[in-house]
Amino acid sequence: MDANLKKKLAEKIDDSEFGVGDIADYLVLFVQAGNENDDVKDEVEGWNRVVVLQLADSDAYWIKVVDGEFSTGTGHPEGADVVLKAKGATIAAILCGDKDATMAYTTGSLKIDGKLSDAVKMRSLIGAVREVIED
Repeated sequence: MDANLKKKLAEKIDDSEFGVGDIADYLVLFVQAGNENDDVKDEVEGWNRVVVLQLADSDAYWIKVVDGEFSTGTGHPEGADVVLKAKGATIAAILCGDKDATMAYTTGSLKIDGKLSDAVKMRSLIGAVREVIED
């Protein structure tokens, strides 16, 4: 895992300075954690999905998990299994733990296109990765 990037993002999260501009870096660490951390790998065993984070006011980012291997990129790939739509600030707040994804969904600030179970799995993954980043 990129130690410098991990430190930078952990400091931003600790200082409540994590924002939309940090999402791409966060996803790089997300993929690294997914590919290197056994606890995160255990979370996705048998779960092959493409998840899109669609920022209402900006870009879209995707995370792909295939046979336990993570990858990420920008845009909206064909065949996404679940699309999480929200303002960029809402997505950033969910990723860094400042906003609960379930609460965002129930209040309507987070929309889900796809299976709710995949969104719940993604919420678990975000928590597991956040623990790795903040460790």
